[in-house]
Amino acid sequence: VAACLPLKYDPDTPGFALGVSLAYLMYGTMYLTDLSSSSTTTFSASDMAVTGALSIPISSGFLLGAAGKMASQKIGDDYLSSFGFDFGLKIYLTEALSLGAAFQNLMSLKDGSGAPTNLRGGLGLAVPVDDAVFAVASADVMFPLEKGGKMNVNIGVEAEYLPVHFRAGYVIGADIGAFSAGAGFEFLEEPTLRIDYALVPSGDAGLSHKATLTAMFGEGSGKKSGKDSW
Repeated sequence: VAACLPLKYDPDTPGFALGVSLAYLMYGTMYLTDLSSSSTTTFSASDMAVTGALSIPISSGFLLGAAGKMASQKIGDDYLSSFGFDFGLKIYLTEALSLGAAFQNLMSLKDGSGAPTNLRGGLGLAVPVDDAVFAVASADVMFPLEKGGKMNVNIGVEAEYLPVHFRAGYVIGADIGAFSAGAGFEFLEEPTLRIDYALVPSGDAGLSHKATLTAMFGEGSGKKSGKDSW
């Protein structure tokens, strides 16, 4: 569950924006087995993450962002938690081309565990094909800052033919789930509602199905391209 509150909406002069999110994943009941694959007992596992974020406009083409987050993981009777911060910037080089960079998971650890710290950089290109079709392409590189980390290159494309969006992505260097695909559908105008769906391979765990419902309220919610919407 997530929410974003623009403190000011002006497509020519972006204002401050606040965001919050809560993610919770419950794995359900699992069986613990011994070396002979005989079930000995059952246990459950869960993950939770809470994030608060702030976007700060420096100028119409230069934005800074920061986020604080707390994450926890429970497996049986074992519990781990950590908190940390993300910092990033986004620069519009032209109306269609943007550049971004971020430090991810600058963590202050608890219980001796935490997410790996990464440096990310990428660019995005948003191009109107004609009055009805809008295309977006993006790519970013993740550099792990910890020893033993693996660099990934993420590539994604989206074609928007309102009210339908089609998306595909590929991660170069991923151990599992390298390819993903999805689609979205917008309906209503005030508020604008959008349903998004993504299919992501998860290795031995099979396919992951992800669905999102997004609602955009107030001025700007009726924008007709992803580039200009909140």
